[in-house]
Amino acid sequence: MPKCMYCGTEIDADASFCEACGKSTSKTKECVRCLEQIPVNAKFCKHCGFDQNKDPWDFTNS
Repeated sequence: MPKCMYCGTEIDADASFCEACGKSTSKTKECVRCLEQIPVNAKFCKHCGFDQNKDPWDFTNS
């Protein structure tokens, strides 16, 4: 049985969220700028290179 990557609780294989901590079980997320799928823990997008911790609408320091 798979485990939640955040808290380690066993989860159903088809679960979308962990029943214990409520985190998503998805291993991917959308890039905040280009919306391509990237690993959930990525700091930068592998498609457009954008820093995932920055506001995609703030063009003052692009």
